[in-house]
Amino acid sequence: MRLNPHSIAKALQTKGKGQMPTDDLYITNDSRKIKQNSLFVAIAGKKTNGTEFIKQAIQKGASAIISNKKLDLGKKIWLLNSEDPQAAYGKLANRARKEWNQNVIGITGSVGKSTIKDLTAAALGTADDVVASPYSFNNEIGLPYSILNAKGTEKYMVLEMGAKNPGDINYLKKIAEPDCAVYSLICNSHAEYLGGIEGVIKEKGSLVSGWGENKTLVISSKNNHHQEISRLSSGAKIVKWGPGEEISSKEVKLDKYGIPNFKIKYKNKIYKVNLRLPGSFQVENSLAALSTAVSFNIDLNDAITRIEKVKPLPHRKEIYAISNDGVLLDDCYNAGVKSTSESIKWASSISAKRPKIMILGDILETGKDEIKMHKKIGKIIKDNKYSEFLTVGNLAKYALEESRISGKHYPTTDDLLDDLKKYDFSAKVTLVKGSRSMQLEKITKKIREIFST
Repeated sequence: MRLNPHSIAKALQTKGKGQMPTDDLYITNDSRKIKQNSLFVAIAGKKTNGTEFIKQAIQKGASAIISNKKLDLGKKIWLLNSEDPQAAYGKLANRARKEWNQNVIGITGSVGKSTIKDLTAAALGTADDVVASPYSFNNEIGLPYSILNAKGTEKYMVLEMGAKNPGDINYLKKIAEPDCAVYSLICNSHAEYLGGIEGVIKEKGSLVSGWGENKTLVISSKNNHHQEISRLSSGAKIVKWGPGEEISSKEVKLDKYGIPNFKIKYKNKIYKVNLRLPGSFQVENSLAALSTAVSFNIDLNDAITRIEKVKPLPHRKEIYAISNDGVLLDDCYNAGVKSTSESIKWASSISAKRPKIMILGDILETGKDEIKMHKKIGKIIKDNKYSEFLTVGNLAKYALEESRISGKHYPTTDDLLDDLKKYDFSAKVTLVKGSRSMQLEKITKKIREIFST
């Protein structure tokens, strides 16, 4: 989405230095995305500082720069100084959102946000009608990026909104100004920083706090945390899905890979749904997405046809056939206690007579009960009769100890990688799960190389 230079100056309350461009500008914080007539926002990241790429951005066609450093870029480059380029990036995204003036749907919760985001985007329309956050771009940089990279011709924008610290959701809310909020499952994800489950509910609920009748809230009828959040909204239209509601599911069946097909009841009519996403919980994710679509008067048959084409995101319940009828379940993008428990049961449901192996990395940011929670996972693995258990990190070892299953603990992912050829994954169901920073995708890649069919 491009912005007029005068709109940019107004949003940032500065005239800038140098020559103001005459054409609308494409705005990005990624120097690799620079094209002619771009505004490059030089944000300081955890690993690199955007100011290091200003010269490269200009060489690639940037005609404007936002930086917190005083620079001499000549008269042809429009320089906008900002003490906080990241905040400036958010202000420009909000300006673009206002000028676009169409429907924004915010997706938040603890587990399943990205999947519900993709299902909701599909349910609402085609790529011409809908733009959605790429991957899991859901923070103070990712959300503005998602807005500013829209074409600006779409009818709907579906934005994932994450929170690690108190105030994160409110910050994103001010940028995106959503018309509709859709909630995934609420649990102890990021509880370490948010103050337990009560803090998680408060933080996630801030998205709808103070909303009136011109806004829409989509929640589960049977989720108590969703009910608590709905009470924070003073008067929004509430759309519920689940038993006893206008839209609900029935006759859920799973194929040999745990991929569900089911029926939906809506206004006394029955609709069939055949997903490509594994896990029985995808039924609830689908109901959330379809409820959102019908709240915008989208034809339900069309919405179902589109969600049936949605595939798993990389490292999120991807299924790979390996040697001797073995199955590798790559679910290592991230992990919480609830999602890990669901994945353990999913692997059990498709194992048939094959032995099951679990490779578990640390589940991080779970708060003061982190050891207790890992022990809980160990018990679930034991109850689901896994035959072998490999763990990685500082906390996963407690799950191994609690499970009393044959296995081994490794301090780092690379340590397990060095030892991986000692294990036989053929003719078995292998589940790989752990928090993002554990980088367990190295393990799934190696297993596929060694045990390819």
